[in-house]
Amino acid sequence: MRNKTILLTIAILTISLSLNSYEEKKVDITGRISMFKAYKSCLYFLNESEGNIWRFDSNLNFLNKIGKKGEGPGEISFLSNFNFLENKIYTFSKNRLLFFTLNGELISENKFPPRNASILLLKNGNKVEKLQEFSYEKGKVILYKVRFVDESFNQINEVLEEHIKIPPSYEFEAIHPYIGIKYYEKAGFVYISNPTRDFLIMIFDEYGKLMHKIQKTQKKNKISKEYKKEFSMTLIQDPRIPSKEMADAILKQIHFPKYFPAFHSFYLDEGGNVYVRTFKRKKQKTLFEKYSPKGDFLKEYLLEDKNINIVDAHLFISFSEGNYYYLYENEKGEYILYREKL
Repeated sequence: MRNKTILLTIAILTISLSLNSYEEKKVDITGRISMFKAYKSCLYFLNESEGNIWRFDSNLNFLNKIGKKGEGPGEISFLSNFNFLENKIYTFSKNRLLFFTLNGELISENKFPPRNASILLLKNGNKVEKLQEFSYEKGKVILYKVRFVDESFNQINEVLEEHIKIPPSYEFEAIHPYIGIKYYEKAGFVYISNPTRDFLIMIFDEYGKLMHKIQKTQKKNKISKEYKKEFSMTLIQDPRIPSKEMADAILKQIHFPKYFPAFHSFYLDEGGNVYVRTFKRKKQKTLFEKYSPKGDFLKEYLLEDKNINIVDAHLFISFSEGNYYYLYENEKGEYILYREKL
């Protein structure tokens, strides 16, 4: 009986450890990575230097490249984003929409009307457009609009309009609310966040009809001196900024508000679960909240992200198949992928 008890205790400890297991691995890639996404057991890295996407399996074994930089047929002139739809990957290049297989083969290339917006495609043919504009009529204002449109870009429903004022003498907001848009293809749900309106994520169908929402009022969280310092150091060390003098000049034009937005950003996994990254930290970890596809609260997680680029953190975090991932660059200039089993 005693031996069975010992074995059971060991089994429980083993399960507990495995549930909290994590690992870090170097990403064997040359060039500058400007975006990372996990999708159906594979990992995708946008290589800004080569203008393409590198695909790896879940163990970081290289599989293939997607896209080629260029101006010719099937080539991408400037790659800044990519998304998935019906087990395919798509991106835009000037006035063209390109679809690829996950193995990197070009499926189609079609003309696309020029749009001053980021565009998310839906499986029923509709689209979601997010526009970001600047207005100077009553001081400097960032204007966000999100709307559903049909195949011909006729407006179906405008679902968000938000104005964020920048104080005089400044050009940029350091930590303005990130308006995010995600799509859960299986259920046909579109998630649109607006952290300026408390803790708000609206859940629509593919026609822009509001179905559910996540919203709660919470105590404002002051931006600390330590956060400002870390933000400034991240900007100064950005290799895209050629000199410290230029970085310092940019920092003088950036306004830091007194309080953080209601939350930072949010992410979906393949099952439509919503993971919200807050600004709450404890013991070098960040608090994430998990919700069901319909917005029901499920669980909280304290997750590691101590080395992440906090200026563009939303571009380097992903949740997939029960795993939390984030990508960071170490002091040697190597890219390291952190994976934790949830």
